[in-house]
Amino acid sequence: MELYVALNGRSDAPGTKDSPFISIQNAKEKIRALIAKGLSEAVTVHISEGNYSVPSLLFDMSDSGTAEYTITYVADGNVILNGGVKLDPDIFEHVSGKARECLHEDAKDKVLCTDLTKLGISLDAIGKMCVIGSHNSGFLYDDAIMSPMWCELFINDTRQTVARYPNDEFLNHCGAISEGEGLESKTGVGIAHDKWIKMRNPRSDIYKIDEDTAKRAASWKYAHDLWMFGYPSHDWAAHGTVIRYNRIENIGKKPFRPDGIYWDDGLSGQTAYGNVLINIPKFAFHIGGGRENTVERNIIIKSGSAALKYDDRHREGYLRNGWARKATEYPNGKHWRVLSTAPIRSEIWTSKYPTLAGLKTDPASTDPNDPEFPINPAHSSVRKNAVIAPFGDMYNIVGSVYTYSSVSDNYQYSSLESLLWDEKIGSFAHESEIYKDIPELVNIPLSKIGRYS
Repeated sequence: MELYVALNGRSDAPGTKDSPFISIQNAKEKIRALIAKGLSEAVTVHISEGNYSVPSLLFDMSDSGTAEYTITYVADGNVILNGGVKLDPDIFEHVSGKARECLHEDAKDKVLCTDLTKLGISLDAIGKMCVIGSHNSGFLYDDAIMSPMWCELFINDTRQTVARYPNDEFLNHCGAISEGEGLESKTGVGIAHDKWIKMRNPRSDIYKIDEDTAKRAASWKYAHDLWMFGYPSHDWAAHGTVIRYNRIENIGKKPFRPDGIYWDDGLSGQTAYGNVLINIPKFAFHIGGGRENTVERNIIIKSGSAALKYDDRHREGYLRNGWARKATEYPNGKHWRVLSTAPIRSEIWTSKYPTLAGLKTDPASTDPNDPEFPINPAHSSVRKNAVIAPFGDMYNIVGSVYTYSSVSDNYQYSSLESLLWDEKIGSFAHESEIYKDIPELVNIPLSKIGRYS
């Protein structure tokens, strides 16, 4: 038996060459009926060339032939099974009415639209716009639609983004007016994960915006369905922060497993010394691919993962198409763009951070393995740290860090008792082995670190 499917067919057709089905689903249903009665011959389905809208297509045992009578689907030409709907460019026209009134003057003549319902696509099929983007907190809000994501538009095989301002890059806020009810907090207060995860409609941060953005916002006709997506930016030139003499203890709560100190996404030029980190659920120190970072003379007492973590995400992204490649693509990757705006070769910068002036920022004339090429985790120092942990590894450090930076003279011990730990004052005895191995450690009793009376 020969059955036929073509774009000019009908769902109620018999499926012959002269009167084909309009969809593969029609042919599938016809064959199921034949199988139910018992196949008496092989079946071949000829699918004519074209772009077929196929929201879903599932074959199971009910669609199977036999060794004697096979079922075969054949493409007669270039057949495309499209999970969406192909839109002809000719059906689009310039936006008008209320939608046009909402647009900025510069955009009004650049926006095209079409009415999908006139193509037989129902509002239910179009669906509502749902929350997109990684690490969003939409699930905490009553009116947020999390799934399913029906409404997508592809042009020339490229997925289009939702209309946004600005079209490229990001806006910079001008400071925080008030802090909302967040899991993380600039003040360090934050809301415990087990409470935050159960909140409904938590209050968001409120930021100041610049005058130009304020004028644009004032011109909006409707603002009830706006989304704001942000990203805390780190970069290779953000030098100068020093974290010293802090006691970081018993942080996080399952399932939230934070690092003790995390320098994320290439953050560089940071320094941490003299800190005591106790019972850290994940990594005590997590250096996310940056350079010129210093981690020295810290004491780590138990961590859930390796005490000292240092990856090379930017080198991996740039050279091997790793997950951080978007940040390091030259010249439009975020880190290259941010670096280009920093006056690293100005007199005031070179006097404070002379090494930044030596960065080689032209990939065309620079060996990517050069230590001064920004992607490389170079000129960092992870030295003279004490790790007290009976189990687990001290290091989770990639090979390139050893090539470009100094990792040495770190010591791991099996127990506090062997180091003459005084529980009462929270300190090691002066004759402890720890001070013989690392004489540069500062003996500050834990009871004197942080708030005390």
